This record gives sequence, C-alpha cells and structure tokens, in this order.
Amino acid sequence: RDSSPKMDAKDLQPLLAAKRWDALVQQCLLFELRSASAQQVETQAVLQNAAILMIGHMLKDDAKAAHFVWKRIPDPGKKAAPYLESVWQLGKHLLLKDRRSFYGAVDNTKWPEVLVPFVDALRAAVRERMTGFIVKAYSSIQLKRTAELLGFKDAGEAKNYATSLSWRIEGDMVYPQSRKVAVGGAGLKLPELGNLSKYMQEFEMK
Repeated sequence: RDSSPKMDAKDLQPLLAAKRWDALVQQCLLFELRSASAQQVETQAVLQNAAILMIGHMLKDDAKAAHFVWKRIPDPGKKAAPYLESVWQLGKHLLLKDRRSFYGAVDNTKWPEVLVPFVDALRAAVRERMTGFIVKAYSSIQLKRTAELLGFKDAGEAKNYATSLSWRIEGDMVYPQSRKVAVGGAGLKLPELGNLSKYMQEFEMK
C-alpha cells in the first residue's frame, strides 16, 4: 500500500479563489514536510508543490521567501521540472522590481496546466498592488507608463482599466485620484507627504 503523501493542486484552488494566501502557503509547507518525512524528493507532486509554494510566497509579496524555496530544491528536481526555474524567474523579477520582465515572463512562458490558475492569480495580485502604489505615488501619470506598471500590452488596455476604476483621463494622461486640499488641514498629512518620495523611488527603479 502506498502511504506517501498525496497532493492535488485542484484542492488548493478554493484557497486561491478566496485569496487566502497564508492558508495556501501553510498547506504547501505541510505537504513539503510530510514528503520529506516520507523521503520523497523528486516526485511530480513534490515538484509541483514547490512551484505552488514559491507562487504562494509571491502572492504574499514575499519573493525572498520564494527564493529560499528555490534554493532548497535539489538540482535533479530542477532538471526534472524546468518550470520550477520559470516560476523562480518571476520571483527574481519581483525582487529586482523589474515589472516589465515579470509581466513578460508571465505572458510568454508556456506554463503547465496545473500552474496556470496560480500564475494568473499572481499576475492579478501584482497588478492590484501596483494599482495601489500608483494611487499613492502619482497625482498624474502617462497612459504608456500606466500600461508598463500594470502589465498591459498597450495604452488602450490601460485606459480601459483606468476607466473601470473611475480614474480621470485627459489625452494621454491619467489622474488616479483627486488631490483636494480641504479647508482646516484635512488633506494629506505630513507623514503621508513624506512617504510619497519613497513610493516614487519604488516606481522609478524600473
């Protein structure tokens, strides 16, 4: 009787749909520990779990943790499942804040069917985070730059997305939020203003 741990990526999809990233990572870590105890190293299930665990850490905006997962995968496993390196390349792009390469790798890599929902969720999560950064960092931004930061193929797609968020658009410029200064000092507080330079630096690295 085969008593080795079993893992079906489909069982993790409810956690993915609910955006329960912590629970997703915990399930993958538990499977990894059970597999190690059973002396499983390079089975397909173990390698797929490693890929999903890396993506799970990236969903939590923790590419450094994904790097640790990548480093502890044995070399034979990496050779047996080339998609593992493709997943780690996403983490490397995120660590380097190279968003253009991240989106390009997501779109241009032929992902195993089992990983497609997880990679799609990661792209959506990164886009959502970048949307929040744009709102905090920019009072205005070019449509072309918006497309680059959010992973759209062209300014037209970015315009449709911005419109769906009720952002104001004038020509080739986008205005993510209204910067109104209310009477009585109810506008942006000094700490918030001080953080804007940090957000701008975050953006302009790539």
